[in-house]
Amino acid sequence: MVTVPIQSTLPPKVAVLPQAQEQRRKTTPLIHKRTKSRMTRKLGAIIVIGAVAVGAWFVYDSYKPELFAKVLVYPKVLRITNGNDIGWNSPRIILNDGFAGPILDVAGVWPPKETREIPLADFRGRFNHQFFNPDFERVREITIQAHGFRLGIYRTH
Repeated sequence: MVTVPIQSTLPPKVAVLPQAQEQRRKTTPLIHKRTKSRMTRKLGAIIVIGAVAVGAWFVYDSYKPELFAKVLVYPKVLRITNGNDIGWNSPRIILNDGFAGPILDVAGVWPPKETREIPLADFRGRFNHQFFNPDFERVREITIQAHGFRLGIYRTH
């Protein structure tokens, strides 16, 4: 039997010097530390930008005039009087809940000092579009949104 030596096609192993291993061990934590500090700086910058944006929004909103209205709730009708000296442009009226409550968008300009009677049955759910039923539901809160004014929130007793 004859044995023939087989030559490997892989490149020869490179000898790793102890100094190179030591240097690699030292640099690995630095890379990790540098990456961690970059992420911390980016996160800090995002938080600062967000805080500035929220602060600017509050300042902008505080300069808007207040929305004044006289709101009366009857069993089947909502009676609202514009108490401002300026008309409301296409106001939005929300019942009970600012997020998911029944809503009604009033088209056009609502002139100053004008009183309107709005049937409660005209209000529809924001998500399910179900009509508000005054026989089974009670109006606890009315929110009026009009462009250029702060929110007007009125609670019933």
